Amino acid sequence: MILKVSHFVFSSENFEENSKILNQLGYHSIFTQKNIRNLIIKRPLFTSFNDFHDLCYFTSPNNVGVELLNWNSTISNESNFVPMFEKVDGNLLKYFRALTFNSFNFYEGKMDNFTNFCFLDKSNNSFKMNSLMTKTEDIKKSIEFWKILGFEVKSHEINDESGDERFVVLHLNSILPRTETFTLYLKQTSNINKNPHLDDKGISCLSFLSTDIQKEKELLLAHHAKVIEVGELMINNKLLNILFAVGPSGELIEIIDFKSDKNNVNV
Repeated sequence: MILKVSHFVFSSENFEENSKILNQLGYHSIFTQKNIRNLIIKRPLFTSFNDFHDLCYFTSPNNVGVELLNWNSTISNESNFVPMFEKVDGNLLKYFRALTFNSFNFYEGKMDNFTNFCFLDKSNNSFKMNSLMTKTEDIKKSIEFWKILGFEVKSHEINDESGDERFVVLHLNSILPRTETFTLYLKQTSNINKNPHLDDKGISCLSFLSTDIQKEKELLLAHHAKVIEVGELMINNKLLNILFAVGPSGELIEIIDFKSDKNNVNV
């Protein structure tokens, strides 16, 4: 069973500068590990595989965690994921423009040393990052993929003013440690990365916590997803069981369960 969205996997071109930006957004580093051995079984998940990588894990109150990764390689491909921010400090923005999709108002923006992003125009008084926009060639197939992970459709297809893009809004309600909702915006477009990798620019992967990774694997395979089972890995003194999967339109996800402590869901 999927418990919650655990974190965003953020593929960094500038580890130190990206860390500073996350600090400015209200995130705080929990732990850093350098020179982690990259398992050979993960090689298909990279455009440029290196033996070692660096990791820094960030958290922010009431926000999804961020796993910042330095793959020690040149990053060239665009990810299919775009982070959705709420109430970004205007002093951090170097550029933005308004986008409207029916009742949804978005702003596309840019910050120094950060990938392009959109942030949702809402009346919240504090910064939020509990949403993603993901590009897809086929909304119907993507909906079925995300349903495997527990997402539910909240808004059906929305045509924008030009009529050439469609949106669907999905929600995932977390089971633990508290009730919270993660929102996924599906954007239909022909401009997707059909062969996603962990070292794509920006948020390259969405990570989930599960109580039973083998059941998740069976469900994913039954729905014809591509699965790479990494197995056990020690991160921050926790023994994790990890698999990766790729959906029909380049949806790259990670699923984690804890081998030693099923009640620990704070990573």
